[in-house]
Amino acid sequence: MSTTRTPVDADARTLIERGGLDQTLFVEAGAGTGKTHELVERVLHLVVDGGIALSAIAAITFTEAAAAELRDRIRERLERRLAEHPADAERMACQQALDDVDEAAITTLHGFALRILGEQPLEVGLPPRVEIQDEVASQLAFQDRWRRFVDDLYADADAEDLVLRAWALGIEIDSRRRVVTLKDVAEVFEDSWDRLDAVAAVDHPPLPPLDVKPLERAAAALEVVADGCREPADKLRIRCADVSAAVAAALAEADPLRRLQLLARNHESWRAGVSGQQKHWDDVVSARAAVDAVGAAAAELVGRATDDVLRRFATRIARATRAAAELRRAEGQLVFHDLLVLARRLVRTSAEARAALHERYQ
Repeated sequence: MSTTRTPVDADARTLIERGGLDQTLFVEAGAGTGKTHELVERVLHLVVDGGIALSAIAAITFTEAAAAELRDRIRERLERRLAEHPADAERMACQQALDDVDEAAITTLHGFALRILGEQPLEVGLPPRVEIQDEVASQLAFQDRWRRFVDDLYADADAEDLVLRAWALGIEIDSRRRVVTLKDVAEVFEDSWDRLDAVAAVDHPPLPPLDVKPLERAAAALEVVADGCREPADKLRIRCADVSAAVAAALAEADPLRRLQLLARNHESWRAGVSGQQKHWDDVVSARAAVDAVGAAAAELVGRATDDVLRRFATRIARATRAAAELRRAEGQLVFHDLLVLARRLVRTSAEARAALHERYQ
């Protein structure tokens, strides 16, 4: 003899399905617990018990596959309800919902955004006909835009100092090697172009000259401290000599770009570690600190130069990214992120659009 067990969350399920049709609910549950079933039942009871037309319901999910499954299950549930021979009013409601199911807003978030935009395209400057680029097409379009950006960059005389300093710092504009490049930055910007206003608006002054005075002072202090060693073969003494020679060679370089390149390549190795024996030194701790101070001064110089370059590139890339997004909008050739941004812009700026949405989707 079998018995049907009442689920421990039966009250919550009843609330979702029919008891809380006029309430806003947040439902959190694990995989396989019946979330889609509950959603289907809620839609059914909204139609049958709540008198809500299926065309006035928005059921939004994340993937096309999930949206298609949800639509099919809603259709199947309505058909089963009809087969149960409900009262005439329920039968009419179910039949009307079945007639509407293919056109109902049972879709992805991007699909719902497209639906909103399709109803009032002119409010956000879209042409009457809009096409959505799939991931392959949008990636190919990005590759073309990036090539044009790089070509324009190399042809821009005003960008010469920026490009050369990036080269000296080892900042890759584009590369086939497995390194982070400015192209990777552009890809991130592409997915968040609506957040680039502040970055694109910055008006940068010319690149400042490198300030090597702190490094020169640190190198001079190291030479003084190194004289406090009584053993020429001490490893820290040798380290002091090597670092002093490397810094001197970099600072003696007449070409500022070559000087910056040497500092960028070598400064991370200018560390003392735990080398040196106390018995050989007047103050071994101060000697180690002097070596580290040289490395820190060089790191500060390189870091500041890197920041100057990256900020200017960020502005250039942000402006190009936003220009591309505006061109897509004007031409009606949108990518998925464009749909979300433009739909948000529409409901934020148009009282008419908000009213229409409020009235249509109960």
